[in-house]
Amino acid sequence: MLLSHFRCTEAHDRLVNLGRRLPTDAFEAVFGGFLTEGYDSVLLRTCGGDSSKMRQLLLDRAADEYLRSQAADALAGAAVLGYADRSEILEMMANLLTPDAAEEGSYLWSGVGSAMLHLYPVEYQDRLAQACHEWLIEPMHFDAEHVTEPIAKGPAHAVEALRCVEEPGWHDIHAKLEWWACFDR
Repeated sequence: MLLSHFRCTEAHDRLVNLGRRLPTDAFEAVFGGFLTEGYDSVLLRTCGGDSSKMRQLLLDRAADEYLRSQAADALAGAAVLGYADRSEILEMMANLLTPDAAEEGSYLWSGVGSAMLHLYPVEYQDRLAQACHEWLIEPMHFDAEHVTEPIAKGPAHAVEALRCVEEPGWHDIHAKLEWWACFDR
């Protein structure tokens, strides 16, 4: 948490490698909910403006699907902050909306689709709807009709919900530390 708070770029490679090498249950057991749920923020806050390692994690089929989707959120944040080209990130994510990008039933597609929606993906609206119709994206996450709603609201609305860019609580690191510490009693 402190490495992320202080934007320690020296930690970035190790954090990415942990996501690429540790199985989900081990990752969760070692780091608990803080890092599992906030991995996107941690990746973004430690990248120092370089999105290349997050791209590698997103494309790594051997990495856990949820952590890959967290990399997608971090990449959406990188595009918003100008660390990565929006059109390149959207194209990379759209290329993952195929059955061969992950194992059947994977969360990856829902995570990638959600990340894309934060980048106002007008040019990929049909591809996202198709992924919903193909059941790559689980209807409990969102359906084809939901794809049009955020796009209709405009680009400013799309970015508002991107938690990793400025997650609530980062300004008060003491409160954030207290919140997670209370679960370890």
